[in-house]
Amino acid sequence: MRTTRALRVAATVVGALALTLAAGALPAQAAQPSFICEALDSGKVDTTGNPSTVTVTAPEGKLIDGYCVKAGTTKYYIPIDPPAKTVVVDHPDKGSVSHYSVSYVDVPTDTPPTQDPRKVAIPGEPQWADACGSLGDGYTLPEDSADIDWEKSAIVGFVQTVTATVLGEKLFSDGERTRTFTHTFSNEDCAAPPADPQAPAFQSAVATGVCNADAPWIDVQVAVEDPDQQLTSRTVFIVLTKGEQTHRIEVGTLDENDELDTAVLWPGASVDAQGVPNGWPGWTKAADGTWTQTDGNFNWTREGVSAHLEINPVSSTFALSYPQATPDCATEPTSVPPTDPSTDPSTDPSTDPSTDPGTGGGGDGDAPSTPAGDATSTTALAHTGFAGMPGALGAGIVLLAGAAFLVIARVRREHA
Repeated sequence: MRTTRALRVAATVVGALALTLAAGALPAQAAQPSFICEALDSGKVDTTGNPSTVTVTAPEGKLIDGYCVKAGTTKYYIPIDPPAKTVVVDHPDKGSVSHYSVSYVDVPTDTPPTQDPRKVAIPGEPQWADACGSLGDGYTLPEDSADIDWEKSAIVGFVQTVTATVLGEKLFSDGERTRTFTHTFSNEDCAAPPADPQAPAFQSAVATGVCNADAPWIDVQVAVEDPDQQLTSRTVFIVLTKGEQTHRIEVGTLDENDELDTAVLWPGASVDAQGVPNGWPGWTKAADGTWTQTDGNFNWTREGVSAHLEINPVSSTFALSYPQATPDCATEPTSVPPTDPSTDPSTDPSTDPSTDPGTGGGGDGDAPSTPAGDATSTTALAHTGFAGMPGALGAGIVLLAGAAFLVIARVRREHA
């Protein structure tokens, strides 16, 4: 009897420990996937038949201020601003809705009244132009409206009236059909032009050849003095000359202070959209990618050039030198021979992955090797444990069984 009772106790211990190990080997319950919508205020609502959109209306006293929508393995949260009573739930990427949830806010107590569709907002006043004399007098109307017609009167006694009239059966928000705007122009005399106007002149006019990011540029700084407004143009040009050859470049436009500070590419130079140089004066690129010198492409501008800056009717002449190269900036290309395929490592068969035993597939006649982390690999790491868990569980049960039998044997010896 005692032996039987000992066997039962041992069996119970083994079973309990085995169940404990088995429970530890079971994967933990998976967390909710990230593409599932949160419940929000409405709770998660599953659709039937994957409709393309879903129309949702908020309950009494509530407005919808956003919703989560899911289709496939993608979810989005769409804010609604301002909050609305009814919204159409629509997935931005997919043509269907598999489930959704909605968040609510209370209806505000100070909701502004809805604009009466029969009323039109009163337009702003025209912008009046009141220059000296009368030649520049006038106005600019506010933004045009399909519901408003504008009429102007002639200027009488320096006074002009502009009238806005609502079209059709609508009214302005104050209940009127018309709105009138009146302005009195000052009609001040314009200052008489000076009897002996001062001619404009350069306060400074400097142009310098510089190398910037491996491209030759011309830096230009100009300041003009024009007290009596005698300039007939505000566009600055630089003209390069050598013998009978000449080239005129538009540099830019004077600002409100009659100044200009800018840079232009040297003639024959060019850069791409990212600012990378791809052309130099006196150089041409062959089909094989090498560069060779040429008498063309503004080669004559590289030395012995005179230049002058001009803005009608002012000009200034000076010497201009092509920029010198520095260790950090090249002013001409470097010839690079085309790549020899026989020395290109990308075509070397010794580095071809298909012939590299360290990077190839399963080898001659072998089954293909399984990539690291492949879900089909029998040694892939489990989600909540390690790949050797089944073996460890079996070994644990065997050890427990052995311990139980040792207990039984000891009991038998004690009662022999």
